[in-house]
Amino acid sequence: MACPMAPSAGFFRNYLNWVITSVAWLLADWFGWRTALAVYPPLLRNKVAIVTGANAGLGLETTKALLQQGATVIMACRSMQAAATAREDILADPRNAGPVPDPAGRLIPLHVDFEDFETIPTFVEAFHATGLPLHVLVNNAGVHLKPHKKVSCGFERTIASNFFGHFWLTQLLLDDLKAAAPSRVVEMSSFAENFGLLGMYTRSLPWGDLRGATLPDSGERPYTLSKTYILMAARELARRLEGSGVDVITVHPGFADSTWYLKSDNDAYFFSWLIAKVRAVIPWLGVGQPCTTGAISSIYAAIAPELQGSTSSVASKGLIDSVCRALFGGRLKYFGPHYLIQNCFNAWPRWATNPWNYNKGACVRMYEGGLELIRQVEQELGLQQQQQPGGGAVNENGAGPQAVLPAGKADGVVGDGNTRKRKGGSAAVVNGAGAQPVPAA
Repeated sequence: MACPMAPSAGFFRNYLNWVITSVAWLLADWFGWRTALAVYPPLLRNKVAIVTGANAGLGLETTKALLQQGATVIMACRSMQAAATAREDILADPRNAGPVPDPAGRLIPLHVDFEDFETIPTFVEAFHATGLPLHVLVNNAGVHLKPHKKVSCGFERTIASNFFGHFWLTQLLLDDLKAAAPSRVVEMSSFAENFGLLGMYTRSLPWGDLRGATLPDSGERPYTLSKTYILMAARELARRLEGSGVDVITVHPGFADSTWYLKSDNDAYFFSWLIAKVRAVIPWLGVGQPCTTGAISSIYAAIAPELQGSTSSVASKGLIDSVCRALFGGRLKYFGPHYLIQNCFNAWPRWATNPWNYNKGACVRMYEGGLELIRQVEQELGLQQQQQPGGGAVNENGAGPQAVLPAGKADGVVGDGNTRKRKGGSAAVVNGAGAQPVPAA
């Protein structure tokens, strides 16, 4: 008779898989994300993902990885010309195709600009016109140290692009994510939230001005605030989505050699000025870790099968989950390198350090503040909320608002002219081919 405590063959098999994948992700810290994905089968076959800011930097690498894993990827981009160029570059490298057929048909650019709020519900409408489900939403796009500017509805551009635009997009897509569960939302935060531990920028939050309308610049304080807002709202979203099958996972890329510094205001901000001067002397010098490793945390969060149910399941899944629940009031996961050690442990869990992230009441207030901003923006833009069966738009259970444009705005051109809504509901993309529904798994 076998000992009831003896490990089974399945235990050893699972343990061996854990060792192999853990080593692969560690090697990826030095050799790039392809090293880690080499040990996985196509995990996202028949799955659909949206990646914001998919045409450059971390978003571009994330898009390549998800496409390689078999997903249909919606490239949510501000510039459709840049999206078309990125799409051609992705398809030109056969490594990105993966084993799933028709990579060209699985890569669909759609227009959205998080500084122009009217494009957000228009993007959602264009996505719905494709008839595709949604399994993964990667809220990657963002700005940093750009010239100061007020955008839609008086928002400061950093708060608008990094936090509110993605918060609204997520609310509009929650029903899609629930319908396709198990699914997940990946939120991009930053090591800048760490400044709060030092008493910088977020010692007090501007509760009366979550739009950032009174901020005098678009520098480090708006950036730090936006990334702190993301973590706080994500914690509350994870709590509200428990039991829904939708996981909420936050990540940060460390200090990555992305494209943000190419668009920053070197005259207004010392940090971007310093980088520009250093690169002028040493043009080949990277600013932080390359995007092939900086994107590891978001790629891991988007595809890792072991994360399924890590925040949406009500039942605890072990000691780490229990500790997370005790600290966060919900098992919100946060992945990325240690703040002081780059290029290491990009796919490993860590703790957020800003004290606001552990204030449950403040996180609820931040989430509710975001919902109130949605209501205000919809009213200011003349948008209407489409009532859903069984309830309203935004509610306590996390159901998102279904905003629709006023009559006339939803017809004809969607985006900037490169994506048009055709009769019959299909969306034509930059190459002129309509999006094809993904067969059921």
